[in-house]
Amino acid sequence: MPLVTQRARLHGQLGRADRSLLSTQVVREIRRAILSGALPPGARVVEAEIAQQMGVSRSPVREAMVQLEHEGLITRHPHRGITVTVLSPEDAAEIAGLRAHLEAFAYRLALPVLGEPEFTHLETLIGRMVAAGDDLAAAIELDLQFHGFLVEKSGHRRLSEVYHSLDGLVWALALVARNWGVSPRDVPERHARLLKAWRSRDAALAAEAIGQHYRAALRPPATPPE
Repeated sequence: MPLVTQRARLHGQLGRADRSLLSTQVVREIRRAILSGALPPGARVVEAEIAQQMGVSRSPVREAMVQLEHEGLITRHPHRGITVTVLSPEDAAEIAGLRAHLEAFAYRLALPVLGEPEFTHLETLIGRMVAAGDDLAAAIELDLQFHGFLVEKSGHRRLSEVYHSLDGLVWALALVARNWGVSPRDVPERHARLLKAWRSRDAALAAEAIGQHYRAALRPPATPPE
């Protein structure tokens, strides 16, 4: 797939960074620009331009690029610079499918310790998703907390390590979902359905709900008949 050579117009899209936060804030601002579509898939990301607009040196911008690359939101091309990642539907399905299988395993292991306090905590996270409204970045951070909580309750250290190694790619999955019309306002309802299945304490039902949760997020809109 050819790279987009025309740079996205970012004037006014990136806020100036607080010098006490620097790379962390740069990450958040660029991530926000990508998730909002101000930096579309394939667009070039130029460190010098970002540093100038945010009023920081290039050092924190370089640090931010490392984090964003880990998250799968940007891709480095030898001798061609950095672009916003273009994630194929096949790549997205592989990542989502792997996370779904790991979560189903985690649920089975966590069942003995899942009780009302744990479910109440998850309900609180859903409430915060509602409060996030149209803020996709906030919704994703809460999504990571929601699913990560279940995995941590499994008590399986290596499972947790493998699962969390994919956390960064959730941001790239969210980009695919957004491009297919999934709204941040859909996130609370989708997690409420998932929590309902988890409360059943039925491992088979929970596994099906987890799979459906990921498939629904990555399902492209139906093509209207001609």
